[in-house]
Amino acid sequence: MPGIGIKTVSISLISIANCGQEMDESTRPSLWPRLLSPKQTVQKNKLRIASNSRGYQKCFRMKQWVENYINRQKQAIDSINQDQVVRVARILEEAHLSGRQIFVFGNGGSAANASHFATDLGKSSSDALGKRFKILSLNDNVSWMTAISNDYAYEDVFQRQLENYAAPKDIAFTMSVSGNSPNLVKAISWAKENGLQTIALVGSKQGALADLADEVIIIDSQHYGRVEDAHMGVCHMLCYVFMENAESVAVSNEDLSEQLTVR
Repeated sequence: MPGIGIKTVSISLISIANCGQEMDESTRPSLWPRLLSPKQTVQKNKLRIASNSRGYQKCFRMKQWVENYINRQKQAIDSINQDQVVRVARILEEAHLSGRQIFVFGNGGSAANASHFATDLGKSSSDALGKRFKILSLNDNVSWMTAISNDYAYEDVFQRQLENYAAPKDIAFTMSVSGNSPNLVKAISWAKENGLQTIALVGSKQGALADLADEVIIIDSQHYGRVEDAHMGVCHMLCYVFMENAESVAVSNEDLSEQLTVR
């Protein structure tokens, strides 16, 4: 076949086979007659080879990156202390039985996680158990947050809401990759001083929150995306433990009820 060699076809076919997955199905077949046409010049073939080779290398590097990201995400999830998750679940279970309030809050991606957690625990877990969780995300009242930030300081944005709502033995639950966000540290400090139970989900830096909170779950990573994903994984476990084990939770609540009566 004039104008194109076996090596040219081989490299082009490899490129299409491995990276052509990005191409639209309707477009891909039309490439074959153009690629194999005897009217193609040697120069055009060389350009096509170079282009396909670069495309293949780009796809290969991207696939490596994705594979590496997934492996590191698995490592982050594997670092979750299962016993600590169980302890936090029991604290939430006791709060549910006692009618205690749960206040959850964070910044940025952790703020989104806080809202998501409050939705799942407040709706789906409550539906499964029959009795409602009293949970509130302090990230969801934008007017109040901006008023506090404007009139006082952004560091006060969660503490001042707790001052309005919280009572001793309620739960302050926060999430932070760094563990050092001033507004979270200030809120958890106030919570401890006023008799609340405190829970913090942090990254491997741990920060001040790890020293302050009563219960701490540490994700062994400093990568914001992976830590936030793992934190949401923990939050989902804390919701689904009630959603998927409602009967056993009801039985354990009888024991908790007896314990609380003795207290």
